[in-house]
Amino acid sequence: MKIGLVSDIFRNNDIDFNCQQINKRLAEAKDRNIDLLCFGESFLHGFDGLTWQHGEDLKRACSQEGETIKGLPMGELGLLEFAYDD
Repeated sequence: MKIGLVSDIFRNNDIDFNCQQINKRLAEAKDRNIDLLCFGESFLHGFDGLTWQHGEDLKRACSQEGETIKGLPMGELGLLEFAYDD
């Protein structure tokens, strides 16, 4: 299994741009036969994307079932199905 780690340009509070970056890196990873590609934990919103105001940050959060996440590629080096325990 080949694992890739991404350290790339992102923009704080610019989810559309950051999704474009994710899509670019996924395409490159597929061309390089990488099986798993890992991004930083805050890549989607940017590392300074939180306001630290709970109510505001909840409004900006991306749901697993939301359009932002659904708009990213799935399978074949797209995003994996998420699993979590309640």
